[in-house]
Amino acid sequence: MRPGRLRAALLLALLGLGVPGAPAAGKKTPRKAAPKSAPPRTSASGKAASKKPTRKASGRKAQARKPAKPVKPGEITPGVAVVEYPAALEGVFARLEALEKGQGEAGVVRILHFGDSHVASDHLTGRLRSLLHQRFGDAGPGFLMPARPWRGYPHAGLVQHIGRKWPAFSLRSKEADGLFGLAGAAVTIPEGETYQVTGPFTGFRVQTLGPGVEAPLITVADPAGAPLPLALASRTEAVPGERQLQSFSQTGLGAAGPLELSVALPGSTRLLGVELLSGRPGIQYDELGLDGAALFDLEKWDPDLCRLLLAGARPDLIVLAYGANDLGRPDMGWDAYRARAEALVRRLKAESGASVLLVAPTDMAARRRRSAAPLAQRAKAICEALRQVALDTGSAFWDARSAMGGPGSILAWRKAHLAQRDLVHFTPAGYQRLGDLLFGSLMEGYQAFRGSRAGAP
Repeated sequence: MRPGRLRAALLLALLGLGVPGAPAAGKKTPRKAAPKSAPPRTSASGKAASKKPTRKASGRKAQARKPAKPVKPGEITPGVAVVEYPAALEGVFARLEALEKGQGEAGVVRILHFGDSHVASDHLTGRLRSLLHQRFGDAGPGFLMPARPWRGYPHAGLVQHIGRKWPAFSLRSKEADGLFGLAGAAVTIPEGETYQVTGPFTGFRVQTLGPGVEAPLITVADPAGAPLPLALASRTEAVPGERQLQSFSQTGLGAAGPLELSVALPGSTRLLGVELLSGRPGIQYDELGLDGAALFDLEKWDPDLCRLLLAGARPDLIVLAYGANDLGRPDMGWDAYRARAEALVRRLKAESGASVLLVAPTDMAARRRRSAAPLAQRAKAICEALRQVALDTGSAFWDARSAMGGPGSILAWRKAHLAQRDLVHFTPAGYQRLGDLLFGSLMEGYQAFRGSRAGAP
């Protein structure tokens, strides 16, 4: 091939002409087809839609789409609540001051905390017990319900081994006969079985009610399982109906480590309760709550037995924490409620000789919108009724709802994992937080009392 023709052939090859499979000169290379799974957007007319840059949402829509800031567990903004009418607690504060100063005559300051399901689990009262023990001394675990009346009945540091399915009676029973222990409950121990509890104590008291027994089968074993020698002291008081209220006690059990107490009784005798004591000065804080209880359930107590139990307990302070279950009673006028509550508080004060602290219900929310307004009205009414009862009877008052943050605060507690879905009850952490708030309010009153005494001539 001549040189001129060779240069022409090379030029055509570079331009892609005459090469098999190459596109013809002057034609554009076709674009790859879009995947079937992602067809091109089209307008309503069928033409391809023009692609426009995406704009960020602005204004209210942007705010609505913005995710809510997550609430950390336990992150709430509690309200401010003080113990109102603190002068009613001056006797209790004086006993606490003696304990804190280590004065020998201080002995044991005993607090009975009555209430509904908020109290019955012992999370709230257990927190208060722990805080008071740390500051003023540990007088022992205190009063225990006879056996385990329900699954959710913990008591810090103690193990109850048996008793959930025993025959039980309480102020909440449909045919309540009024013959119960301090916690408003009693059980009968089936033949061949025993009540057992293990924990740290050096003394105990067992209360029974029945035709009377000379010596119930009570044993105490050390951590190795060896029985300890006992010399029981007993006390018997007659109760109408040919019954006897009996108390069997022992002190000075000096064995180190947790002990096991076992109790067996005749089938006709009721076990009213057990007290476990440390033998040291300090606080005995007794949890006396019942699921579903209302304030006026205390009226179902046999009056003679109630008087004997309160006189024997010799409490320094009675805490009455009710009202949540009274909110569902629109049939009762608040004037009548206040009058009955006042009569009940006066009777408890007279029979026990103790100071009284009335606790208003915690905040709660209705799950249905139409129930929200009536619930809020009743909550406000019962709080004001209990506040007036406290003033009229010379008692102290604490508003739990205000301490939580006021009306509607239960929603924030729920977001913080401190309240349960029913927007009524709390988680264990929530009850402990509530205990911290009540303890803080009590200590503010106590510090003010100490300050007033320091400045006195």
